[in-house]
Amino acid sequence: IELCFVLNLDWHDISDSPQHIPGQKVQKESKEQITDVDQLVTTVRSQIAEKIQSQCGTLQSSFEFAQPLQLERIFTNVNFLTSLSHQRWLEVSDLQEAHSSSQRLNLITKEGQTIPALKAIATESRLVILGKPGAGKTTLLQYLALQCSQGQFKAEQVPVFISLRAYALQAKETKDTSLLDYIGYVWSSQELEQKQVESLLQQGRVLILLDGLDELPQEQSNDIA
Repeated sequence: IELCFVLNLDWHDISDSPQHIPGQKVQKESKEQITDVDQLVTTVRSQIAEKIQSQCGTLQSSFEFAQPLQLERIFTNVNFLTSLSHQRWLEVSDLQEAHSSSQRLNLITKEGQTIPALKAIATESRLVILGKPGAGKTTLLQYLALQCSQGQFKAEQVPVFISLRAYALQAKETKDTSLLDYIGYVWSSQELEQKQVESLLQQGRVLILLDGLDELPQEQSNDIA
């Protein structure tokens, strides 16, 4: 990761999932023992904890830091606008009465029109997060993945953080755009059976975090979307 920071590369694009080292002892429950979905969630979360930490625990920064930034040490709470600000009508007189930029911002984000991000995500089963580049969309998704992995957020689910750019590259190579197959690929190092992945998905036990829809190549964006 540190080498990629120096070379200005995204490490997700060039890294492979860690493979089992021959001779290394790995304690895993047999598939026959994993029958209850709650136990399956607990098992998979423990197995992917290290992967989620390595994938989401550090931030790439535009500042000249020698070391990657630890996300959980610098994360600040985020609020969502409940409606798109550019769709709100204001009178000219409203803007004329606002003598500073902060007052004009308050016109758009006045009390009752914002909601804490974690509250919105906890109460909605499907959510699209919109924001300009640098607004913190990826950082928020990484934070959610970490919190879910640690049981601090949606403890009944297993997080999977998917960079749509990496997803698109995989789909192009394999000619397969199935999200189910890709999640199975992401979790391949956990040696999960396909029916176990399907069971988790069908019972709503996966927190699927899709990042970077606007970063997809134009020729793939429609298929991936």
